[in-house]
Amino acid sequence: MAPSMDHYANNPFRYVCRANQILNLTISFVTLSLDLLNTAIKRNRFESRDSSINAKLEAIVAVVGNTLYSKDASVLILGMRCIAGLSKYLLRVMENSIPVVVRQTLDTIK
Repeated sequence: MAPSMDHYANNPFRYVCRANQILNLTISFVTLSLDLLNTAIKRNRFESRDSSINAKLEAIVAVVGNTLYSKDASVLILGMRCIAGLSKYLLRVMENSIPVVVRQTLDTIK
């Protein structure tokens, strides 16, 4: 009698499905995070005069800017909304980031 094989463990399709699940969860997490940030910006939860909050917002600008390179539409839209909201704060990092944001937005429109 032939030894039994575990076909489920040897199925490469299983790994592809698992990778897609991880990717979808990652996109969902990024979308949730951007949505929370966008809501906080809209409701003016950040005091622009506080230097510690400005330092934290400056750190967020680079991360949100990286979402503009996403291929997922929901991440891209929320990233653009967050960058637009962050541009109203007087952040030193935004001076260098605005040309990159404009270029990436025009590339997205193309």
